[in-house]
Amino acid sequence: AGKVHADPSASLSKNGSAEVGKTISINVKVSGDGPYGGYSGKLSYDGDYFELVDIGSGNYGAANFSKNGASFLDYNCNIPSGSTIVVAKLKCKKEGTAKVSVSLNVSSQDGTADYSTGSSAEISISAPVQLSGNNYLSSLSVAPGSLSPSFSKSTTNYHVTVSETQTSIAVSAKAEHGKAKVSLNGVQKDLQMGDNTVKVTVTAENGDKRTYKINVTRGVPTPTPEPYPVIVTDGNSYTILEKESLETIPSGFTWSETTYNTKTVPCLVGPDGTLMMWLLSDSGNGLYIYDLDTQTVAPCRAYVSDSETMLIIPFPSDFKAPSGYEKSTVTYNENEIEVYKNPQAEEFPLIVYMLDKDGKAGAYYFDLSSQMIMPFRGDLAALVATPTPVPTETPTPTPTPTSTPTPTPSPTPAAKDSNSGFKTATILLGILSAALLAGVIFLIVMRQKDRNDPTGPDDPENTESEENTPDEKKSNENEGDYYYQFGDEDPQPRRPGAKRAGESDEPKEEPVDTDDKKEEPLPDFPEFPEKKPEPVIEEPVIPTPLITVVDSDTDKGSSDEKKDDSSGTEDKQEPDEDVADEASEDDSSDESSEDSGDSDASEDTEDKEDDGEI
Repeated sequence: AGKVHADPSASLSKNGSAEVGKTISINVKVSGDGPYGGYSGKLSYDGDYFELVDIGSGNYGAANFSKNGASFLDYNCNIPSGSTIVVAKLKCKKEGTAKVSVSLNVSSQDGTADYSTGSSAEISISAPVQLSGNNYLSSLSVAPGSLSPSFSKSTTNYHVTVSETQTSIAVSAKAEHGKAKVSLNGVQKDLQMGDNTVKVTVTAENGDKRTYKINVTRGVPTPTPEPYPVIVTDGNSYTILEKESLETIPSGFTWSETTYNTKTVPCLVGPDGTLMMWLLSDSGNGLYIYDLDTQTVAPCRAYVSDSETMLIIPFPSDFKAPSGYEKSTVTYNENEIEVYKNPQAEEFPLIVYMLDKDGKAGAYYFDLSSQMIMPFRGDLAALVATPTPVPTETPTPTPTPTSTPTPTPSPTPAAKDSNSGFKTATILLGILSAALLAGVIFLIVMRQKDRNDPTGPDDPENTESEENTPDEKKSNENEGDYYYQFGDEDPQPRRPGAKRAGESDEPKEEPVDTDDKKEEPLPDFPEFPEKKPEPVIEEPVIPTPLITVVDSDTDKGSSDEKKDDSSGTEDKQEPDEDVADEASEDDSSDESSEDSGDSDASEDTEDKEDDGEI
């Protein structure tokens, strides 16, 4: 009997992880009584879940394999039973379960029979697994030597120096993530003279890389830093510490440099220029205020309140304490602090100097018992009002029967107060006001007295008054003398009978004295000294603000004349011994007036001499 052949069968298998974004392989396998001479077929899949990447022949030794999309064929070949005839690559597009199938037509080796077969498989696509991207080192060290700066996983550049005899260096590096890989470039095994760069590469699980570099210098001796000088203050020694050893610096301060004994040393500088040092003393580490001028240091003491912490520091050399405060020390929190103290002050008897939270220095009133502070704003000087001095009244002199005396200057004010220009001005103003008031009162009294003078016109003692009295003006019109017309705004001397500009021939009414002021008590005036006649030297007339004092026996006309002519030229008159010598004194005055021409009274006298009236 002939041999019975089993029909071929197809099967599908998957290689790879079916995750979104990844590619899997679908293997099509044929089994049966081979060998087979050829095949044709097609791969089917859900396009929502898969994308065809490639399709090709299997491991049987293809002869004429070809493909068109998902379809494929081969012929005139030798396919052993159990061979993988097709391999397709599919990319997973989204999470879920999808079906993949294949249909085949297989022919026998001799080409006498064709067989149809197929197969399918369910494939579950999962979400992608997140891979770690951690590519940090958890530790890095070298031997011999030490890294500079100290290791930090985020710092990738370091430096180390070894002796010129050192030809290699050991590098120890450990990845922070367990699935990350660490590798070195090998330079550490063969160091050359000078600079060498050792690279440590960390590759994360997801492939991300980070490289750490170590610059190894061989053959350059490590310089020995010059030690800082020791600071000595009040017999105590302080060692300057490296700034790296101070973990926290006061707010508002920054690291800088200053000098101590011509050596450059590190220091902290505040916003207002306050210098602070980080020092080591017998009692331990601490911050100290540094005075550059005196090259001394003083400790800072902490003042702690509910709201903030401040530092008590020494007073600056230019601090000006208010009156009553003296420099001293008190004990605060078991430490001595520098203060200005006033035992007489009821509130805030102490002043301290402090740094606030922003690093600004300033003085504060300080109550040691309550530990309350208040900003010090400077000494407040009390303002004391200076009383206005009351000027002393000038005594009124006893009137003497003489002609109008030569005016004398007002009494000199009191010596100027060197401490107050305002006070001096006030005193001068008061004295001048009193003198002015006394002069006005004196003129009023003299004028009132002239009104009541019983001396007649024929009295030789009243000769000068008769010539200028308004009541007698008409009787003197033909005497050829000069006179002043009262009522003129600017009186001018002229002959009797001469008309003023614009004056008519009609008789004019006599002026009526409307001065009804009451007689007031006379102030005491000093007597005026007698002055002998002196030749008058011609000189320009200088206006003066002084008041001309009129003698009690001067006639009413002369008083009015002086009042009207106060803004013009002042008369210069000489005091007489007695009334009987008045004519001779007038002659002498006339002779002087002829040369000077400075007074109206002298001009009147000249005219009278010309007319033969005197």
